[in-house]
Amino acid sequence: MLRYHKHKFIFVDAQKTAGQSLTETLKKNVPDLEKLVTKQKHGSAITGRDILGVDKWNEYYKFAFVRNPWDRLVSWYSMILGICLDEKMSQINTKL
Repeated sequence: MLRYHKHKFIFVDAQKTAGQSLTETLKKNVPDLEKLVTKQKHGSAITGRDILGVDKWNEYYKFAFVRNPWDRLVSWYSMILGICLDEKMSQINTKL
């Protein structure tokens, strides 16, 4: 989750929505961009509100991107399958 105080916006990075690409682009092009500290890589809007407090949170324009739920599920499945295949290949290579 990124905050830009000068123009009062917060970007909430939802999982599997190309948020990392936007985050990298914003970091390169927007001075004084601040990362709101969260335990998870993808903090929720509720977490951001809790960090800043309701009054401060309400001062900002918030935005996020969403994805077709089916596409998101397929993306998750592909990612998990890829991790499993990588682990399996690693085990096979170790045995060879």
